[in-house]
Amino acid sequence: MNLWGLDLKLNYTPSIVECAQPEAGTMPAPDISAKNVCANGSAEYIVTQIAPRAPANGSGEIVRITFKCLKAGVSPLRVDHLKIVDRDGQNLPRTVANSQIICTP
Repeated sequence: MNLWGLDLKLNYTPSIVECAQPEAGTMPAPDISAKNVCANGSAEYIVTQIAPRAPANGSGEIVRITFKCLKAGVSPLRVDHLKIVDRDGQNLPRTVANSQIICTP
């Protein structure tokens, strides 16, 4: 895979759920964090590795985001933007899947 950098933005319904600050995963190594924020219905996480670290390969966690239900309802969890790149900034193949958060009383 040769993963070097990641740019992710998720959207959710802030009247139904709130999110805590994203926690860095292990892939790619978060040597430089350009953005790591959750607010106003979006979670954004942008990280990259720096040399001489080897590119990330295999499996691992990219980011952990915890949501808290504020009231009963369903919040779509939409991937608004996802870019994963290799050391040269070339796009790597990816599969995107939207989801939802179901909050019950």
